[in-house]
Amino acid sequence: MTRLRVSATAWRTVMAVAVVALAAGAALLLAGGDSSPSGGAAAAGPKLAWPPPPLRHPQTIHVTAVRAKLDLDPRRDYRIVLTRAPVRVAGGLTISGGHNVVLRGGRVLVPWQGAQPPSGSARRGLFLKGQTGTVHVEGLRLGGDLGDGIDLDERLGATVQLQNIRVDRVTARDNKTFSDTHPDVLQSWAGPKVLRVDRLSAATDYQGFFLLPAQFAKGQTSRIDLRHVDLVGSASSAYLLWRDRASRVRLRDVRLTSPRGRAVYQTMWPSPRWWPGARLSRHAPRTLFASPHAGATYRSPGYR
Repeated sequence: MTRLRVSATAWRTVMAVAVVALAAGAALLLAGGDSSPSGGAAAAGPKLAWPPPPLRHPQTIHVTAVRAKLDLDPRRDYRIVLTRAPVRVAGGLTISGGHNVVLRGGRVLVPWQGAQPPSGSARRGLFLKGQTGTVHVEGLRLGGDLGDGIDLDERLGATVQLQNIRVDRVTARDNKTFSDTHPDVLQSWAGPKVLRVDRLSAATDYQGFFLLPAQFAKGQTSRIDLRHVDLVGSASSAYLLWRDRASRVRLRDVRLTSPRGRAVYQTMWPSPRWWPGARLSRHAPRTLFASPHAGATYRSPGYR
């Protein structure tokens, strides 16, 4: 057997590289920066626009039907994990507080709330409130008896990232005059400072995105970036995009479906000029932007 001689200089170089690699790996684990929920290989599909925020010493919270209303420390980071089975709960999932918060994968189903639901919030799929950093929700599917898909109260200036999200359908009991509720796919009445959406597909019997960041947070403005969004209205749907002057928007591949033949100015408020790049069609797209695997078995495709 031939012995390989290694010089002292070369040996020191190898050891230095190994130390750097170990330190980088430790930092990645500390930050919680894995590219998929399982930490394994990324799933097939288009890569997403925004990675989750780094997490420092995160606490992991496991969501169940009896633990679906979370009240988190605004100074701490969190990793939210849903059960493999759908979480069936009135009012859906509420995440209140937390600094940087990451949720990837899972399904929330709102059970039937009766002919006269006790409240509008009982039929909500996801409520994000009062984060102080970045909240990243990816690969989530919302369904069941939905009155609202996602509601945001982010008056503390958070960044909200919603990617590969599916909202099965939002509807009212009264789909003629909407006397009981005004269903929205995504509604914000306070903030966030930054709203980022990449690959969201939803169906609605009334409204789509209803964005009023300054409604209950005077002086609040929002930078809104919408990419690869499908909003499919039914015969009773109205405005699919609605915003005020407190929002600044950037759109890329936003597809609206209004099958009843509504005019363009009746689907985008206050006018189509405020939504440059949104496209209106009378027929729902055959292929939706959001991943068909959004839900309990979701794996992230990674990030660009």
